[in-house]
Amino acid sequence: MTAVLILFCFSCDKNETIDDSKTEIWKPLLTSTRHNSSIEIQWLNPVIYEMVLRPFTYIDPEAFEIYLSEENPDILKKIATLSSETKYEIKNLTNGRIYFIAVKALKKGKLPLMSDTIMVMPSVLNKIQQINENKDFPMESGSIAKNHEDLAYVNRDFTWDNGKYGQMALFAFNLASRENKIIDTAAYYPDWSPAEMKIVYCSDKHEINKGNGFPQQIAIYDYQTSKIKRLTQGEFFKTNPDFSHDGKWIVYSSDEGHRDVFDLWKISVDGLQKMKITENLNLTGTSIGNFALGKPSWSADDQFIYYNRVRNENLKNGIYRISLQNKEIEPVIISGWIDVCPTVSPDNKQIAFMSNRSGSYQIWIYNLITKRYKQITGDTGENVDSNMGKIEWINENTLLYGGFSPENSNESIFTIEIN
Repeated sequence: MTAVLILFCFSCDKNETIDDSKTEIWKPLLTSTRHNSSIEIQWLNPVIYEMVLRPFTYIDPEAFEIYLSEENPDILKKIATLSSETKYEIKNLTNGRIYFIAVKALKKGKLPLMSDTIMVMPSVLNKIQQINENKDFPMESGSIAKNHEDLAYVNRDFTWDNGKYGQMALFAFNLASRENKIIDTAAYYPDWSPAEMKIVYCSDKHEINKGNGFPQQIAIYDYQTSKIKRLTQGEFFKTNPDFSHDGKWIVYSSDEGHRDVFDLWKISVDGLQKMKITENLNLTGTSIGNFALGKPSWSADDQFIYYNRVRNENLKNGIYRISLQNKEIEPVIISGWIDVCPTVSPDNKQIAFMSNRSGSYQIWIYNLITKRYKQITGDTGENVDSNMGKIEWINENTLLYGGFSPENSNESIFTIEIN
C-alpha cells in the first residue's frame, strides 16, 4: 500500500510541470438568454469533468472574442474582446431579427478555438402561463382536450400507500375545477383526440419480452366511460403516439420486426387496421432518448406525417415529412443543430419545434410559406422539456408545452402566446 501511495504522489508532483505540447485551451460552450432588444450569452468549459479521462491537460484561455452576425452565419464579425469574463450582453439589437453568435477562446502560444455558432432572436417577453403551481406535483408531457378544459399529463413522481409504491403515472387535470383524475400507471406520452374525448398513450406494465427487453404498447382511454383499451400487443416497443385530426388514426414509432430499429406506423382507433408507413428510417434512441425516435405528428389536413431525425448516418439531422398518398419523404428543416418534436399549426402554415440552436432547448417556429424562423421561448434561459415533453397548438396564436419552472423548481406545463 505504501509503495502505491508513493508512486501516486510522485506522479502528482511530475504533473505540476505541464508539458506544453500536451495542453490545449478549452472550447467555449455557449448558452443564451434573450431580452427586449438584447441577448445575454454565457459560456462554460465543457471538458471540466473529462480532464481525468483525456490525454490532454486543459488550461484556461486568457481572452475571449465575441463574434456577431445579423441573418447570415457565414459573415461573423468581432464586436468585443474580454479578458476573463465568461458572460456578455449584446445590446441595441432589433427585436424579431435573427442573430448568430460565436465566441473564440485565445491564449498566447496556443491555437485559438471557436465555439459552435448559436442562433437567437431578441424579443419582448411572450406571455407565459403556468398550468399548475403545486411544486410537489410535477407535470410533464401535456396534451389538451378539444374542449380546452381538460389536460392529460404525466407525473413521474407519483406514489401511493404512504410512499410505499411509486411509478410514472398518467393523469387528467381539469383547468376549471383544478381537479386531478388518475388514468393509469406505468403510462407515458399522452395525446388527446382532436375529434373525441379520448386519450392515446403508451403503457408498459413492466413486462419483459423474450430478449429481456421491455415492450411498450399503445392504449386508448375513453374519458367518458373511464375504460382503457389496448390497441397493440406483442414483444416490441411502441412510443410517441399522435392522433390524426379527424380522430380516426394514430401514428407512432415502433421497432416491430427489427428490434431497436424504429420506423413509423399507423393504427386505426378501433385497432383493426395497422400498417407500416416508412421503411428503413433506422431511427434509434439508444444514446439520446425518446426524442430521437421520430416524434411523429400529423399535418392539419392529415395528408402528411412530420417527424425528426437525429444522429442518423444516412441522412442529415432535421425535420422531415412523408406524404401518406405516395410515401415520398422530403426534408423540411435541415441544420447542424438538433431540431425535434415538430407540430403543425391549425392553418397548416407553420411548424413549432424544439431546438438547441440557441444553446439550450427552446421552442422555435418555422413558417412553411415565408421560410422564416421565430424564437418563442428563451427569456429565462431554462430548457423546455425535449425528451418527455411535446408541443401542441391550442390555437393559431397559443402553444402548450412542458418545461422547468424556476419558481417551484419542478417540471410543469405552460401555455405561451406567440407575439
